[in-house]
Amino acid sequence: MADNRNQHTVPQVYLKRFVNNASQLYVFDKHTKNSFGPTNVRNVGAERDYYNIPTPGEITAFDTQIVDKILQASESEFGILLDEITENLRTRVTDKQKKHLALHLALQIMRTREFRVSYIELSKMFLKDISEAYLKSQDIEGNVQVSVNFEAVAHGQMMLGSPLLSRLTSFLSNCIWFFGINETEQPLYTSDNPIVKKNHLPSKLRVDDGWLSPGIEINFPISPTIILNIHSRKMYEVSNFTKKLADDLDGNLIKLERENVAYYNSLQVVSSYRQVYSKSQDFELAKKICEDNPEICELDRARWKKIKDDDK
Repeated sequence: MADNRNQHTVPQVYLKRFVNNASQLYVFDKHTKNSFGPTNVRNVGAERDYYNIPTPGEITAFDTQIVDKILQASESEFGILLDEITENLRTRVTDKQKKHLALHLALQIMRTREFRVSYIELSKMFLKDISEAYLKSQDIEGNVQVSVNFEAVAHGQMMLGSPLLSRLTSFLSNCIWFFGINETEQPLYTSDNPIVKKNHLPSKLRVDDGWLSPGIEINFPISPTIILNIHSRKMYEVSNFTKKLADDLDGNLIKLERENVAYYNSLQVVSSYRQVYSKSQDFELAKKICEDNPEICELDRARWKKIKDDDK
């Protein structure tokens, strides 16, 4: 596989599902609050040398693009699975399909710029707290800085060398899956962070809003007209009625109303790192959300916040 400098954080095989009749899509940049396009999918959801790992020491034989190559190798199966499922929506997703697709969904969650920024920010917070506590115990003043090179290494290790990938895959495959069908005139958005979450059982602990939370709702637009909804089963373990509701919901198709499409599109805008994509150039909803919530448009916005003693 040849070296690839333009490395996609969102696979082209996925983005191609959102193109218009001219095989292009439109882009809304929430940082600049401008839209552009149509453009080819190779031009979006990618960064130059994004996954490259710095060469360790004097080891010249080390493949600095190993992470990108591993991700590229998995993308064709991802596309095939999406095709199989969407072409047979009237057929319930099999356990085998669920397990295979859950792995690709977990990888997609973890490979984005938004995930990296969030993970590195949290890591820096922990590192800073631990370091400051140690320095304070030694009566030493100082600051700890984390290099950019460290970020690529830490992100690659988190994706491919930590237990999180297998834990997230297992969690997703055991959740309730159902599909929303969009027949409205407004297409579903996707973004540079296409798999988004919302926690319905939040607590005061910010970390409880994570992907494995018992109240998590996860949404993944598969095309402008189809969205995969994934709900934690624990949300429905309130009564026998809600448990039956979960069983009835699992694998079913739900017709989306305009307000449902607006809700899912708003999550894409809020949760994206920077760019939102659509087959249509209508980004009025995205613009309105950014006008009302300018803080979500800042690239260096805080993803985490410390819990103060009086908030506990």
